[in-house]
Amino acid sequence: MMYLYYNKSTGKNCAILRRDSKFGVTDGMGISIDASNGRSDSDGQRAYTQYAGPVFVSAAGACVQLTGFITGSWLTENSSYLEKTHRETTGWVHCG
Repeated sequence: MMYLYYNKSTGKNCAILRRDSKFGVTDGMGISIDASNGRSDSDGQRAYTQYAGPVFVSAAGACVQLTGFITGSWLTENSSYLEKTHRETTGWVHCG
């Protein structure tokens, strides 16, 4: 799950990525944050297994977009594992 926070006094957005408890990370995870004003930050160390980030971007008056990835295996309902790389992008959010 990706989490996005905003600090009104500094104009900075902060984001982190945390893994789902049923997902075993086998090849890392990462997160990036891009602002519509051209600024960006990323944290994609393959060594991460619990969370990635935080990443920060100054985006007062702009929109931000998060992209996260995680590679590993899901524990399914029948207790088997499904190998998967999951990548998700939020689209432009927190505009203002």
